Amino acid sequence: MLSRSALLSRAEHQYVKQLEDQIYAEIRGRIKEDDIDAPLRKGQYYYYERTLTGKEYVQHCRRLVPTDGPITVHDVMPTGPDAPEEHIILDENVKAEGHDYYSIGAFEVSPNNKLVAYAEDTKGDEIYTVYVIDAESGEYVGQPLKGITSDIEWAGDDHLVYITMDSILRPDKAWLHKLGADQSSDTCLYHEEDDTFSLGLQASESKQYLFVESGSKNTSFIFYLDTSKQAKDLSVLTPRVYGIDTTASHRGIISSLRDGVTDSTTPNWLLAHWIM
Repeated sequence: MLSRSALLSRAEHQYVKQLEDQIYAEIRGRIKEDDIDAPLRKGQYYYYERTLTGKEYVQHCRRLVPTDGPITVHDVMPTGPDAPEEHIILDENVKAEGHDYYSIGAFEVSPNNKLVAYAEDTKGDEIYTVYVIDAESGEYVGQPLKGITSDIEWAGDDHLVYITMDSILRPDKAWLHKLGADQSSDTCLYHEEDDTFSLGLQASESKQYLFVESGSKNTSFIFYLDTSKQAKDLSVLTPRVYGIDTTASHRGIISSLRDGVTDSTTPNWLLAHWIM
């Protein structure tokens, strides 16, 4: 026979559980589950994510742009019966089947819109495996890249840049991978040996340049790679100066600035902000 305190504890637990269920149901009721996020136009396609009622994960979709006009702020993806057909590139709900944990940390479309590289984590340790698939058929292209971070970017239509970690899971190496080649033959673009620094990777808004940043608590410096050139090499944009943080962007026509003074030795397309 249960004691009075045990009966009270059970009653309290049941009350809290009912309250949790009620709050959860109210929150779910306010969320439009069958929905899409804001479409992003890339070339002749609109890309977006779709959520489905009762499903935990999203679908990565695209739809053809019905005209050949330039990209403008007034772009609106057509919907309805006369709109171009929606194509599901990747359904995370299908990929997640059989896994207790599933997360896609990156989903990157190649410049020619023919391929997609996505970073998949099925253990929850934030150590990703990258797969490249045909955007139309979903078929795998080449072999997966294993043991990397979620930082991946296209360097043209047939190369990827990615970041790997050391034994303490510090992002320390930037790599160049050519599609179809084995990962063991990939080129190490940069190795950050100072264990107080970690690497990050991002593409410029124009997608013409990739930025590899090495940063610590109060210092960062940047390399860049010109994806339009056949030689896929990193060049120094800002040097390592302790106590100085730097950021970089490229939108098309932007002048160069270093530490508040225009620097003619830096390509005139880039703006580098030095923050003290």
